[in-house]
Order: sequence, then structure tokens, then C-alpha cells
Amino acid sequence: EVVTYIAGYVIKIIKNKIKCDMCRQSLESKENNSLLLKIKNKGRLLLPSPHVIIICKVAERVLRQHKDLCTVKNFMTSL
Repeated sequence: EVVTYIAGYVIKIIKNKIKCDMCRQSLESKENNSLLLKIKNKGRLLLPSPHVIIICKVAERVLRQHKDLCTVKNFMTSL
């Protein structure tokens, strides 16, 4: 549920940076199957497509597996 909420935020951020109309449309869904989004939505949340949710879930899994690489010190040196 939380990943779906975050996925909506992700598409809100990147949507205006994508120039392809079909690509932008593929980011969003018309169906809301998330109870959290139903509770939180006051008409401004974007509903992520199933593919965006999957990508965000995979990203979360990778970050959890490699959380030792996500420290501020490691992050700053990798920049």
C-alpha cells in the first residue's frame, strides 16, 4: 500500500519531464485498488499504473537488500 502511494508521488515528479504523450499516459491508471490511496486521495493524487508499482516494489527490495550502501557517507562518496 505505501509503495503504491510512493509510486504516485514518483509519477507526479517525472510526468512533466517526459515528452511522449503515450509514455506519460502509461504511467497512470484509472483504477484505484489501494485502500490507502482511497483514504488519502482528495482528488490530487495520481494513481500509478501496475507497471510503475512493480518497478517501485523492485526498487524497494533492492534498497532493502543493499541498505548498507545507502548511508549518507557512502552515498556522498559515490556522487
